[in-house]
Amino acid sequence: MLPRFYTFREACEALKISTNTLRERLARGEITGRKVGGQWRFTEADLNRIAERQDSLSCDSTVIPIIRKREAKRPAKASSMSFREKMRGKGYI
Repeated sequence: MLPRFYTFREACEALKISTNTLRERLARGEITGRKVGGQWRFTEADLNRIAERQDSLSCDSTVIPIIRKREAKRPAKASSMSFREKMRGKGYI
């Protein structure tokens, strides 16, 4: 029996990811698929591999420290000087 091929949109719906996410993962080589007539197609085996990988990544403990690092790098609040005062100080006005 021939394998069933899923379209790009069907794959996104089955994996519950956005089309942009699927495109990014294809570009990085994280997801396998085939182009047929210029359009992406995915077999059930492809989707199963992707789903298994998603399950293993969902429990990844490295995500929280990365988020905390980003929050720590946020710039301090803006100064109390107005925009006009800043421009005067730089010689623009």
